Amino acid sequence: MRLRLFFALWPSREEQLLFRKIADDPGLGFSARWLVPEKIHLTLAFLPSVEEERVGSLCALVERLRLPMIPLRLDRLLLQPAGREGLLWLAPNAPSPSLVQLVRSLQEGCVALDLSSGEWRRFSPHITLARHVIPPCPPDTRRKHPVVLRCLAQPIDWLVPEMALVSSEALPEGSRYTRLASWALPTTA
Repeated sequence: MRLRLFFALWPSREEQLLFRKIADDPGLGFSARWLVPEKIHLTLAFLPSVEEERVGSLCALVERLRLPMIPLRLDRLLLQPAGREGLLWLAPNAPSPSLVQLVRSLQEGCVALDLSSGEWRRFSPHITLARHVIPPCPPDTRRKHPVVLRCLAQPIDWLVPEMALVSSEALPEGSRYTRLASWALPTTA
């Protein structure tokens, strides 16, 4: 059986609720399909089609890595255009070097395991809070890059507690995520 997998930074339950609450600002003035808090995460690398028996190889890849401490300052709400709708993202102004290195190591490891051709999208760290976002003023449908909706008055300093390998199953009511493995990240230097 083939699986849709992704590596993700996984917030604690309290952090998921905090991130979701950021977007509860009626001043933003748009409609959207909000993610339930337990699905809130930051995707590091997506593998759209992996044989189930290769999951162990991916876990072994992570076990060989020296997992870094990953501090992120989440300070912006962004609208990522997607046709007439969009995605609402919570994002850092700049990724931490340790995050960029972790993503690079995961990507290189997936290529070495022959699980990827090496053709990756440019990594743009973000946490999706809502899908099918319809802003009061429709975005330029030709635009491909995120638009800053708001810089947070009180940025969130997030010391990431955990990384996970997750299976995503597409269902009519939305994706179902199953965490297959997780790894604690260092939270002290």
